[in-house]
Amino acid sequence: MNKVQELPKRENVALKDDVITYEPKYAQPQALAKIVGVSRTTIFRLLKSYHENNCNIENLEISLSPTLKVINIEKFIAFMQAKHNQHLNKA
Repeated sequence: MNKVQELPKRENVALKDDVITYEPKYAQPQALAKIVGVSRTTIFRLLKSYHENNCNIENLEISLSPTLKVINIEKFIAFMQAKHNQHLNKA
C-alpha cells in the first residue's frame, strides 16, 4: 500500500469543477483558431501546407474518424515557428 505523502486539506483538494484548470493538449481546427488567434481558413491552409512539407514535425494531427480531426497544439505552434519567414527564402 502506498503511503500518502501529503494529507488532503482544503487547499490541495478540488471541491468544485471550476477550480480545476488544465492546458489542453489537442484541439479541433475551429478551437485551435481561437487559441492561436487566427481564422479557421488560416488553420486549414496551414494544415494543407503541413501535408506538403511537414518541416520535420511528425504526428501533428490525429484523425479519430472521417469527420473528426484533432491537432496537437504544441506541435502546431512549433510548425508555425518553423514556417516563420520561410516565404522569404523562396527564390
